[in-house]
Formats: sequence, structure tokens, C-alpha cells
Amino acid sequence: MTAVALKLLRTFAEALSLPADAFDDLYGNLPNEHIKLIRYPGQSATQSNQGVGAHKDSGFLSFLLQDEKKGLQVEVSPDNWVDASRCGQLCGQYWRTAGAGHQRLPARHRPPRGFSSSG
Repeated sequence: MTAVALKLLRTFAEALSLPADAFDDLYGNLPNEHIKLIRYPGQSATQSNQGVGAHKDSGFLSFLLQDEKKGLQVEVSPDNWVDASRCGQLCGQYWRTAGAGHQRLPARHRPPRGFSSSG
């Protein structure tokens, strides 16, 4: 997974007209920051009253993909949530600057209530 993450990170740098290794000093030696895959398995809201609330992911870039079960929402402005299916297949991507962690684009998202996370 680290190799895949580094390839994506370096491709992203080049897309920004930066040297391929532009982000290596920030993320090159931090495997936990490279890539994480999370799946929110479908289940009825009555099966559980616990789950993952609205949140922002740590790290540099998040790709949020909505499957056919729907329910994932993205906050496009404060307290304005839209279904991920309205964002197209790829939505909620963002990146963070080093240090202060300022968000460049809003990327708070939430799975449907009653869904739990599994890695």
C-alpha cells in the first residue's frame, strides 16, 4: 500500500506542476499517513445505534466513493450536507497544508446513522 500511496502522492505533485518528490519530506517516511482504506458496510439503522459521526480524515488526500447503497454525505458548506451521489463518483477530495493543518477545501463527511466503520 505504501508504494501505491507514494505513486498517487507523486502524481498529484506533478499535476500541480511541482517536482514529483515535492511532498516526500512531509509524508515520505510516515507510512500511516500514506493511505488508508475504510469501508462502511451496509446495515440497517436499526441494527446499531453507534457508528461514525461527521468527521474530517487526517492525512493529505481523501477520495470518498459512494456505492449503490447510498447514504454517504459530504458537507459542502457549514451545516449544508449533500448526498455523495450528487457530487458524482468522486467527491470530497481535499488536501491539508503542513503544520497548521488548514483545510484547503471542506471535506467533512459522514456515513448514514447506524453504520459502523471497518478497516
